[in-house]
Amino acid sequence: GCDLMDVLASMVSIKNIPTTSANGQVTHIPTQIGLSEDMARYYAGVLTLAFEYLHDNQIIYRDLKPENVLISLDGKCKLGDFGYAKKLDVGEQAFTFCGTPGYVAPEIVLSKGYGYGVDWWALGVLTYVIVTSQQPFKISNDASEDDQPIKVMRRIVDMTYEVKYPTYASEEVCDFIACLLQRNASRRLGNYEGGVSHVKNHRWFADFDWALLESGLYTPKPIRLSPEFLDMQ
Repeated sequence: GCDLMDVLASMVSIKNIPTTSANGQVTHIPTQIGLSEDMARYYAGVLTLAFEYLHDNQIIYRDLKPENVLISLDGKCKLGDFGYAKKLDVGEQAFTFCGTPGYVAPEIVLSKGYGYGVDWWALGVLTYVIVTSQQPFKISNDASEDDQPIKVMRRIVDMTYEVKYPTYASEEVCDFIACLLQRNASRRLGNYEGGVSHVKNHRWFADFDWALLESGLYTPKPIRLSPEFLDMQ
């Protein structure tokens, strides 16, 4: 198979999205679109179960990004690359700066002690990326000076910087992402009392069969990669 970034790269599309200007005029703007929300929901669900298992065993992952989510051709995914994973004692916090700049939580950037909440933050970033094919804390897709890692991390901790959501994304997925991208870790989805249950019960997962996923019998749609892409792999 491949990784989740490969899947995103092979499935990204451009659609003309109608946008209404201040004077009421409707224009169609070419907009980049990522995976369907059904596909994104499955991947987010698997990662939620992975984090539930790791956190229950006092392990913090610390390096979630699409390149570390491994996808087989039948569509099933696994979490890989545990190079930054760390076992925490009860009540212990981590202090090491690690992870990928666009995915690190504010408390890591600010060199504060942090815990399992950094994984839930990264899940919010990853969900945004695979649904929109954009980075939430980047202004553009090119490697301009404004989007260098240090400036991206400044936006992550900047309380005045607001993540923008495309008009085609559902209200439910936007709320799910926003609840994960809470800069205050104590208010972050998955990181307050009740933990992972609040992630599973979020309205974006309203019709999702968690029991089937946990049983291992959930069958995702196979991924379709071009012959050229598979040859390259």
